[in-house]
Amino acid sequence: MKKIIIIVCIACAILGGAFWGGLAWRDYIREERAVLLINEIQQLVDAGKKQEALYRLVRERPLQLPAHLEKKWWQLELDMVVSLRDLSRHEVMINKSPDVLTENEAASLLWARHLLHLRKTHEYDEIRQSWSGREKDKGKWFFLDVDALLVKGDKDAAVDLLASMSLTGRDEQQRKIYLALFQ
Repeated sequence: MKKIIIIVCIACAILGGAFWGGLAWRDYIREERAVLLINEIQQLVDAGKKQEALYRLVRERPLQLPAHLEKKWWQLELDMVVSLRDLSRHEVMINKSPDVLTENEAASLLWARHLLHLRKTHEYDEIRQSWSGREKDKGKWFFLDVDALLVKGDKDAAVDLLASMSLTGRDEQQRKIYLALFQ
């Protein structure tokens, strides 16, 4: 009886080791394939083939990614969506993770512009408020604020805002053009 119990225990240990070893090997292969795919997609981006890169990101996404690769994949996809101005895909990403609008300024600027085109000024105001004081691209936010005032029908406030600010470089040229259009 003792021999049978020992044999059963040894068989369970061997089968359990093979099972867990197989799972570990499978996870290793998945991770290596995902890293390889991310590198291939990054090469496409570097070569200027952003549309193809986004297509592969969406089409070839593995079902399961390790947490550290999930974030890298998400950021790469978001960068592609923003640079290509793919609003439909951007909306999908926002629905999956609304905090993208508080963490990524370029994504927020693109979505804020889209909301103004749709005349959703309340939603624009929420995004704008979340970025107030944290803007890196102050010129783009400034012109969005002007456009928001125009969408709301407050032309005088838009002209006052344009006249009250002085920018640099291309933003200053654009500000003067806007101001000239309203005078």
